[in-house]
Amino acid sequence: MAPKHKQYLERVNGAIGEACRGYPVQKGATQSDADGWQAVVEAYNREAETFLKSDCEYMFLVESDTVVPEHALAHMLNLEADVVGAFQPYHYDAELMDPSWKVWEGILVGGYFKSEKEWGMREYLRKEDVDGKILEGNVYSGTGCLLIHRRVFEGGIRFHRPGLEGAGFDLQFWKDIQKHGFRGVLDGFVICEHLGL
Repeated sequence: MAPKHKQYLERVNGAIGEACRGYPVQKGATQSDADGWQAVVEAYNREAETFLKSDCEYMFLVESDTVVPEHALAHMLNLEADVVGAFQPYHYDAELMDPSWKVWEGILVGGYFKSEKEWGMREYLRKEDVDGKILEGNVYSGTGCLLIHRRVFEGGIRFHRPGLEGAGFDLQFWKDIQKHGFRGVLDGFVICEHLGL
């Protein structure tokens, strides 16, 4: 039987929406050049600080465009990792925002970094690659659905933009936890829906 945990549910809907007010997404905008992404990072970090003032063990972060399966939280808690990421498909219409970003149907947000040195290089996975599997090691996911143990934030990890082309604050977060010895896993039993833009 799984231990009972007290969780803090990150209310990304309001916090992120408020933070990004005034930063419309424009055609051709990328994460590396859109000031709105810094507002998102700041909102996530404000929520991390609020979470640390609670007596909860885990922060369950769910973005407003992510539909989480009913079993997600229970399954992710049972993995007892420092960070557990769920899978979700990329936005299939992302090419409308940035025509240089080619999105292939069926590709998931999450997978393996191909190299520890060249961390912008990623191995993309499909549902059949991950369904019913737990992935560990040099892994990453987006921030659509994350379960984060408080010791990660107590250890000084925060969200930040790396300033590298092709990399976002989500990838940087995964690299930071791995660099500091935290255990991150991807839960192939939790595949979310990703609503269109």
